[in-house]
Parts: sequence; C-alpha cells; structure tokens
Amino acid sequence: MARYLFDHGWELELHRLHLLESVFDPGTIHHLEAVGTGPGWRCLEVGAGAGSMVRWLCSRVGPAGRVVATDLDTGFLTSLEEPNLAVMRHDVVADDLEEGAFDLIHARLVLEHLPERDLALKRLVTALAPGGVLVLEEFDWSSLHCPPGPSAELFDQVMAAAQDFMESTGYSGTFGRSLTVALRAQGLVDIGAEGRVMVAVAGSPATEWWRLSAERMSEGIAARGGASRSDLDRFFSLLDTEGFSFLYPALIAAWGRRPRALPSERKQ
Repeated sequence: MARYLFDHGWELELHRLHLLESVFDPGTIHHLEAVGTGPGWRCLEVGAGAGSMVRWLCSRVGPAGRVVATDLDTGFLTSLEEPNLAVMRHDVVADDLEEGAFDLIHARLVLEHLPERDLALKRLVTALAPGGVLVLEEFDWSSLHCPPGPSAELFDQVMAAAQDFMESTGYSGTFGRSLTVALRAQGLVDIGAEGRVMVAVAGSPATEWWRLSAERMSEGIAARGGASRSDLDRFFSLLDTEGFSFLYPALIAAWGRRPRALPSERKQ
C-alpha cells in the first residue's frame, strides 16, 4: 500500500480535510464544469477524502450517471448515501481499476505523494473510456513565499524543512509543473492546464489548513533537523499574527482526453 503522510488516524484529520474542501472545491468545480461533466457521466474520484467532491459529482451526473469514490481509508465516506455512488477502498499504485470504464477521472493532491506516480497515472489513463477526460490537480511549491521582512527567514526555514521531510517520503513538490508533459506522455489529447495561487491571511481557512498540515508533520519535520520544535512553535504563532499573509504553492489543474484509441492500441 502506498504511504500517505495524512492518514485518518489523527484526531484532527477530518477537520483538516473539511478545510481543504472549503479552500479548493470552488476551483475544482470550475474545472470539472469546464470539461463538460454532466448527466449520465461515469466518474471516478481518487483520494475522495471527506467526500465533498463526491457529493457534487453525484448531483451533477444525476440518476443516469454513477460515481465511484476511492481512498486508502474510506472511513470518512461512510455517511454518504447517494444512490448513484459506490465507495471502494483502493490503492491506485497497487490495485487495478476497471479498464475503459469512466468518462471522468479526477484526483486532487494525490499523485504528488506517490513515488510511483507514473504507474498510478498509467492506471488512471487505462481506466478512462475512449473520449474520457482525466483532471489532475497538484501543487508546485515554487510560488510559496511570504512578504519580505523579519518574518520571512523563519517562514522560509520552516517551509524548506517541511518540503525536505515530505520529499524524504517520496513526495514531489514540483509535480504540478510536469502535469501536461505527463499527460501527453500517456497519449492523451486536448491537453490544457491552469494554475491558481491562494493568498492565505491570518484567521482564514487557507491559513488554518496550512497550519494543521504542518502540525500533522511536525514530529517528522523536527526529526529531520531542518526546524526545531521551538522554530515550529514560532512559525505557528506567526500564522496568527494580524496582517501576516503568504502565497500558497500554485495548484496546477491539468486535463487531457483519451482518444478513441491510444497510440499503443492503434494498428501499426
């Protein structure tokens, strides 16, 4: 099973996921509407988390459509009762998916955590129906900054330590910028992409989600030595400082369509 930093065992994980939904769902919905998601579509949501996008998809595709929601741990999805929904515990690296079964496959902040992301991407493309659309959303950390000033050194130190810890587990902080190349390499067509950068201010859901994500990793960050427990405590206080703000990593959304036949399937 693929390792995931943010497993459901933490007591604040559900709250962290709800914050993630409040920050990112509006942009995700924009992209899924733009690719035409509509009544009768067969959809796969990978890494469904707390289920907000699953509920939206079920409503969007209606009774003639169906939605399959997967996660390594489906405990937060048990309350969903939509009649056109199937929930499946699934590891996209290790477990096969039904081939050619989905008109839309969506994953947000999932593949960047997987060392075997190329294998996972190949599985997702194989599961697309001919003409089906894959939409991936992943971070590019190059935009992560706070304004110049006395706080910048601490912010940069802790964020560099966080990225170092994450990358020690196989995480990629630059996968977002590679999405269009990766989709093209899998034979998809009609590829497009867009990047969005949230501005987090003290007291906002964006800042609170970032805080909880860092708190969840604080033990691992401190163990790597790039930031001490004292550094982390000062960083969390910084996030509460009135007037403090910072730029998120860019969330890159990329999409591509499976042609009627992939290059490997066409007759020579």
